[in-house]
Amino acid sequence: MSEKNNKNPDLMSDHELLAELVRMNRRRHTLGIILSVLGIALIVVVFAAGSIVLPRMMKSVEEISQLTEQGRTSLESLDKINFDTLNQGIEDFAAVAKKLASWFGK
Repeated sequence: MSEKNNKNPDLMSDHELLAELVRMNRRRHTLGIILSVLGIALIVVVFAAGSIVLPRMMKSVEEISQLTEQGRTSLESLDKINFDTLNQGIEDFAAVAKKLASWFGK
């Protein structure tokens, strides 16, 4: 009810009741419009943020996928190395280097 009319609705005239109903209806209508505009603005902001963030996120996911594939390839390459043969070759080289060092006086 308006501040002007703090009367009991039972004691108000038909004209006063109708005027109060019209005022209340206008307030509700205005509030509905404001809420609708805010809702639309929120939807626009969410879509705008999604259109900016989503491509960046997809690019990051692609890069992670490529790095994972490179890591997998590197691990497969390491599996192909025969470490026993490599160690034996290093020992043989060390022995040869030691003999060469002794020939040159070191």
